[in-house]
Amino acid sequence: MKIASFVNEHQEVVNLYEKGTVCLFENISGRWTRKQEISLEINKNMGIPELKRALNDVASQLRDCKVFLVHETKGLLNVFLEELGLRTWKSEGDLSEQLDNVARKEAEIVSSQEDPWKRTPEEQGLSGCGGGCHRSAKSTAEAVRSTWSVVGPAVPKPELVGDVNDGYYRINLADALDSGQNFNSRQILIPFLKEQSFRKLEIYCDHSPKWFSKEIESLNVRIVSEIRDISGHGVKITVSPMRHC
Repeated sequence: MKIASFVNEHQEVVNLYEKGTVCLFENISGRWTRKQEISLEINKNMGIPELKRALNDVASQLRDCKVFLVHETKGLLNVFLEELGLRTWKSEGDLSEQLDNVARKEAEIVSSQEDPWKRTPEEQGLSGCGGGCHRSAKSTAEAVRSTWSVVGPAVPKPELVGDVNDGYYRINLADALDSGQNFNSRQILIPFLKEQSFRKLEIYCDHSPKWFSKEIESLNVRIVSEIRDISGHGVKITVSPMRHC
């Protein structure tokens, strides 16, 4: 297991605008070993192209490591890291303990994404199903819910608008990403789209998430409309399940 982390000279996990170094750790025989150090210096006065170049340089050197532990990221930094395919985590405590926490949660994600239909009935814990077996939506949902944070506040969720039977939900994704709680758009939207029964979801954001169009079919939803919101600076995306088409 490999995990990259942004740490300062005291071996504390810090946020990307502080002075620090990206360190690549690998768990070898139960102990975390530092395998690589990558310089990274960014500040809040840097423009978008500069930020992207700096983060892209780090990501290219990490190669097969896609897990990144940092004290805090939000706003554009979250978006850029997500675009580079890095899963960001926030944790607390001793560095080795934080690495252990992230590794454990990553393992849970891999476990929750296994396809039960590729396993035998015995491996699925099913036997004597008779007329057919079905995945347990409840157990899948519980597994997904447990994977999105190591410690800290709950992942923001779309809010119900009106009667539950109407199935109308809404979320201001821009505000959620800028809340300082270190969540990215995948962590906020995917559990809802996979678990929640709904008819319409309105998403207010600065721009459509880069991954959305690529994964929309696998999530069994469709974009009904995408228009400028009332402020003129962002977009409103309306999503509905394919089954209601």
